[in-house]
Amino acid sequence: MNTDSELLGVRCYGIDLAEDRALVVAERSAGKTGAATRFPAGEEGVSAVRERIVRDAARPRICIRSCNAAALAIALGFAPLPRAEVTLVAPHAIESSARSGRDPSPTGPEERAQRLARLAERLT
Repeated sequence: MNTDSELLGVRCYGIDLAEDRALVVAERSAGKTGAATRFPAGEEGVSAVRERIVRDAARPRICIRSCNAAALAIALGFAPLPRAEVTLVAPHAIESSARSGRDPSPTGPEERAQRLARLAERLT
């Protein structure tokens, strides 16, 4: 059975920055979160993520952990996507969503990216 998000072409993504500055991306579709994927740091990584999202989603909904100026640069990298919804999420908001739900606190970039993808799904 298709969810409303699938019917509308919405896919949700969570993006976190690893300590080595790599982009860690998790995708959520049909109520399931996939494994996180790493992309290289810098414009090369942003371009690769953007290409993947353009290929896979008509209306992407993206949450990015706002940890430094690089997060803003990543968010701005999605500006050319006319139907994208991009939200910068404060680190403490990720932690508070863990406390209010059943999930344990995210400990690494993969877990944070998955949490961000779930948050993106809830934003409407």
